[in-house]
Amino acid sequence: MKNLIKDTIGKIKDEHIVPEPRWKYLVRKYGVWLLFGLIVIFGAASFSAGYFMLANLDWDLYRLMHQNVFSYSLSIFPYFWAVLIGIFMLIAFLDIRKTETGYRFSWLKISLITIGSIIVFGTAMSFVGLGGRFNAMMANGMPYYAQHMMVTKETQWMQPEAGFLSGTIVSISNN
Repeated sequence: MKNLIKDTIGKIKDEHIVPEPRWKYLVRKYGVWLLFGLIVIFGAASFSAGYFMLANLDWDLYRLMHQNVFSYSLSIFPYFWAVLIGIFMLIAFLDIRKTETGYRFSWLKISLITIGSIIVFGTAMSFVGLGGRFNAMMANGMPYYAQHMMVTKETQWMQPEAGFLSGTIVSISNN
């Protein structure tokens, strides 16, 4: 036991190891939790935007397109938002593991807590109307997103080659 103590003291002196200030420890500790909170908020915003997109689509259109519900759902699913939520969940998992008691939690428990938090806060954001605003902000700020990753009612109905055409009725004639 005395050799261990002497070796440890010798290592401290040789490598000039000094204790870190308390404020550095607290900044790191609370910074990890702040990062987790931001990840949950961004994940909730992604969930809210994805829910907004799904809620504002024509779900009865699959019958006219001669598709089943499953293949139609795959064609209009907001993959962009699902991938973002997955990335945020992975970062949150790695972030929680860096806390001082993070090693105690299994990946399942951390994932369930993160998913639950994202769903709860995302639903609250949807009720407030932030999903539509966030989606519109992304559509205006990212041209590639608006052109290729976003399915709207307009894009569903503006498919003349498939027999769908949207517009406004200007006048009605007798024939």
